[in-house]
Amino acid sequence: MTKDTLKIYTKAHGSKTQNLTINLDHDEDWILKDDNFTLSSYGIENETELSFFNYDAYQKFKEHPDVIKWD
Repeated sequence: MTKDTLKIYTKAHGSKTQNLTINLDHDEDWILKDDNFTLSSYGIENETELSFFNYDAYQKFKEHPDVIKWD
């Protein structure tokens, strides 16, 4: 499975989610969609944590998080 998406997991000094793999919130503004943007333009600074994953697998997991295992 090809990893094709970067998403902010938690911003510096912010709270973490219950899901230890990926943050399921903030899809609209925390998925880094534009390759021309810099990390700082997304608000990424020291101690910001990122998740790197396959977008299609992520969408399937979000639809049924209690059934589908995140690989």
